[in-house]
Amino acid sequence: MANTTDDANQYNGNAPYILLQSLIETTFESIKLLGLRDSGMQIAKQLGFSSDPLVALERLELGKENVRVSIAHGGERLVCLKGCPFAGAIDRLAPWSDHARKMVERFNESPRGGAALHPICIAHLSVREAYGGINLGCRSTKSGKMAISVPTLLEEAGMTEEQVRSHLEGNACLYLLK
Repeated sequence: MANTTDDANQYNGNAPYILLQSLIETTFESIKLLGLRDSGMQIAKQLGFSSDPLVALERLELGKENVRVSIAHGGERLVCLKGCPFAGAIDRLAPWSDHARKMVERFNESPRGGAALHPICIAHLSVREAYGGINLGCRSTKSGKMAISVPTLLEEAGMTEEQVRSHLEGNACLYLLK
């Protein structure tokens, strides 16, 4: 006879992730890309707008110890995240539906897109945009796969795709904060 207590404990740890994925997938089915971007703006409102946007963003991006800041060519701050704040949740979620994957593809092809690997990235990137950020690239610390922003955004930031890839090696995200 199987031990149902062990079986229940095995699935109990995944219950919040099953619920989260179900909510996100249902939302994806009923909203368009704009809804995810609006979600990012709402998160930014909840984080608050201080005189230094990086202070608010650090609350979402695992604190100062996860953030490496350097000065870009125009004096703006180039922000590199060592680890993805959502990696733990993303790794525990099941594969995404075709609809969700197509939404990421549409976002990456859009004029202000290109740096999303996962549906959750779209909302995360939108939070940064609410603070004047230009998303440059994203790298899965698990698979190493990268998504680089569209050329227009790279030009706006004064960076090349090769420079973005170099910054992302061993890191998770890269954006310019004006």
